[in-house]
Amino acid sequence: MLTAMKDLHAALRSERGIALPAMMSLMLVLGILTAGVVMTVQADTPQARRDQDRKLAYGAAEAGLQNYLFRLQHDLDLWTKCTNISGPPFVNQVWNGSGADPRAYRSLPGTQAQYTVELLPANGASSCNPANPAGTVVQNGQIRVRATGKVRGVKRSIIAKFRRRSFLDYLYFTDIESLDPAWYTRYVSGWPTIPDITQWASDNCGWYRDGR
Repeated sequence: MLTAMKDLHAALRSERGIALPAMMSLMLVLGILTAGVVMTVQADTPQARRDQDRKLAYGAAEAGLQNYLFRLQHDLDLWTKCTNISGPPFVNQVWNGSGADPRAYRSLPGTQAQYTVELLPANGASSCNPANPAGTVVQNGQIRVRATGKVRGVKRSIIAKFRRRSFLDYLYFTDIESLDPAWYTRYVSGWPTIPDITQWASDNCGWYRDGR
């Protein structure tokens, strides 16, 4: 009996296994934290994916604009043909957004992104008319196109305006950072020490833009 009591007392005083409850508590806390991190990441994944798709769709829309601009630069009358252009179709009449999407899309190689381009009518017209393109798509000397990119159902659109360059674009053209010396008055108020400002301007103001 005495031996049994000693053994029981020794067992109660023993510290063996004391770390087990602390370790189990720590594992429980770490498990809860891990589960919280996993749930947070899973909740953010769709939002991050959508944000990435929006950027890709915007890039696809820019690619559509660049494709149309490239074709337009090589054929200045391309806009007069409306949608009747050669190659894989990607130029469409304007779509009002209702019903099924009738527009023809072109895919970007190596990606899931696609783009399409619409000619936006003007002057109250409902669509581009090849028989009267100037009256249906030109307004104030400009044509407007809308490029739309889409990736996994996410769409982004860009509207751009195009016009031909004219003489007015080059009305002010000079490589000298000064007026013609003949435009200066002979005497300038505040500069009494320069009796002939025209000659002074001719000698000192003929600086080129890159060398000023």
